[in-house]
Amino acid sequence: MTHPMAPPPPRTVQMPATPGSPLEPLRPGRPYDRRHWLLAGLLAIAGGTIVDLAARGQLIFALGGRDTGLAEILLLELGRLAVGILLVAMAYVLAPGSAVRRILGIVVLIVGIAAVVAITVALQFGELGALRSPVVRWLLNPQSLLLLVGVVGWVLASGARWWAWLAVLLPWIVGAVGYGLNVLGVEPGYAITATGAIALAIALVTLLLTIPRRR
Repeated sequence: MTHPMAPPPPRTVQMPATPGSPLEPLRPGRPYDRRHWLLAGLLAIAGGTIVDLAARGQLIFALGGRDTGLAEILLLELGRLAVGILLVAMAYVLAPGSAVRRILGIVVLIVGIAAVVAITVALQFGELGALRSPVVRWLLNPQSLLLLVGVVGWVLASGARWWAWLAVLLPWIVGAVGYGLNVLGVEPGYAITATGAIALAIALVTLLLTIPRRR
């Protein structure tokens, strides 16, 4: 029992929660919901697959002026690329990251894909010069670069913590394997299947690294 003349115990002042920074990992007040995250992640993988097929296919030859029926092929492939970008952008909108992180993810997606397409056209039809170096060709592997763009965009949009950024090291495996298979003389069909399977595995690993956490 406290003495009637004893001073009251000091009050613990609860400071109001300050708003998160623009790069706050998760949306403020967003309920912990892994189903939303999984749906967004799978949609991003599906859209990324379409982007990969469009950005490294006939679109490159159409942009390089090496295809007959140039206008029709160009419009068709650009339309397919746009559908893939739209699906990935929708996935980023559904992702649990803060608004600024989701917007940054979409910006990285659009700018990155445009840059990769330009690099691929240059590799295919430009003056190679220093680009003949095996190391440079490995680093500029279009499939690796597209996967890297998707990984960076998703890690941003998903509100992942710092360790998820380790996933940006994984896309270079695709280029290394593709280059190795080419040196070994593996048939292109088998090489495409192998690198595609590795790219899918990397996308799934990246998804697992960004599992939402409790606030």
